[in-house]
Amino acid sequence: MLRALQGALFTAAVFLLRTSASAQSSSEVVHLGADLEVRPLRPGFWLHVSKDAAGVSANGLLVQTKAGLLLVDTGWTEDQARRLVEWGEKRLGASFAEAIVSHTHADRAGGVAFLYRKHIPVATLDLTVEKLRRGGAGELPAVILTTSSPVYRDPLGFEVFFPGPGHTPDNVVLWFPEAGVLFGGCLVKAARAEGLGNIAEADLGSWAGTVGAVRNRYPDAVLVVPGHGEVAGPAGLDRTLELLRQHAAAGAAAGTPETLQWFQATEQALMDALAPGDKAIWDRVMDPSCVVTTEEGQIVTKDQFLDELRPLPQGLSGALVVKELTVQEFPAFALVRYLADESESVFGQHLAVQYRVTNAYRRDGPAWKMVASHLSVVTRDPPAQGVSKAGWPGLVGQYRLLPDGWTLTVELRDGELYAGRDPKKLRRLIPLTPDAFVVSGSLGEWVFVVENGKGARILNLRKFAVLVWSRVEATR
Repeated sequence: MLRALQGALFTAAVFLLRTSASAQSSSEVVHLGADLEVRPLRPGFWLHVSKDAAGVSANGLLVQTKAGLLLVDTGWTEDQARRLVEWGEKRLGASFAEAIVSHTHADRAGGVAFLYRKHIPVATLDLTVEKLRRGGAGELPAVILTTSSPVYRDPLGFEVFFPGPGHTPDNVVLWFPEAGVLFGGCLVKAARAEGLGNIAEADLGSWAGTVGAVRNRYPDAVLVVPGHGEVAGPAGLDRTLELLRQHAAAGAAAGTPETLQWFQATEQALMDALAPGDKAIWDRVMDPSCVVTTEEGQIVTKDQFLDELRPLPQGLSGALVVKELTVQEFPAFALVRYLADESESVFGQHLAVQYRVTNAYRRDGPAWKMVASHLSVVTRDPPAQGVSKAGWPGLVGQYRLLPDGWTLTVELRDGELYAGRDPKKLRRLIPLTPDAFVVSGSLGEWVFVVENGKGARILNLRKFAVLVWSRVEATR
């Protein structure tokens, strides 16, 4: 009974806190321009909401600590960072002790250059610093935590935590234990968010586990601040997990239009590179661990594939066109299937071949890396060759897989040979030589062994193995 009462009182307190914060945010919004505003969340905490040129809003925090002001994320631009700093110093009468950026995207770190000029210390995760360095940033934030040492307890009374990859590889969260405020940043979606937003750098396979790590570490969070949208309680964490489940379910059916377009263009570029032996795009797209299974069933590593990729010899020319491409997109990988339609000229003779290709890719930030490729030849009837039919009557009859297997019937109809196990459903034998044939619509060759002018056996080259059919009754 006592526990139930305590729980009810806690729930009521949370409700009053949220209601108070909501009322404050609606009645005391401070506009610092058309693209920037500040809203009080609770004593000592303000939410800053900035917009980019397209009107996309982003949340950050301004926190009053015992040693000065803390800025969490900078807004999209240096000018927005300037207005935030000027407002904080004037309105709150304190200087900024520190700034934390939660990852590298512009809505988090777009204003850091202004902070450097103001000599405001900026700090973040080691991976974020490395990404900013690779992006060409001049001055860089200080490293206060690393992917291998993912927790930093700041003397100002808050904790920075790297829970793992999610929205980006480097997203961190901030926890203010005395106030029960969790800044989730873009790792966490708003309670009423309709989608995952920008997932160009997302690790969709890890995101749910990362959110779970945040929820487990901070079970007492009262206010959860998402990177975009309304501030609420832990419902934002639940909504993030639900959106990830929905995305995974939708992705299993088909890729997004953007994904389809990327794969269509990339696969065609790979096909276009085969004839001239252009290794560059294959090297760029293939993961170092990529394995190719050829049409002959050979297993080829990336290095072997690139070594063997050379321009077509003189006298040969051709092209491959990617058709019927489909994508099954999953959180961390994608399966791509298409028809490769080849047209080739070999010393003036035309060849037309089709392949079914299945490629597996792993997600690599905004792009993809091929980890496996498999292709097989599409069965197609070869053109009949002009051969002598004089010996065909001697091929007619019944043949069996001895001692007591299937029986094959061979008949001559209107000058053409037909064969099959069901006499009512015989299929045409397409001649390659007077005694060698392909059954229409199937793989493999059928070679008659003729003795004394009659077929004695048929050697069926079935996927490079041989089945022997022996004659079992006289020719009709």
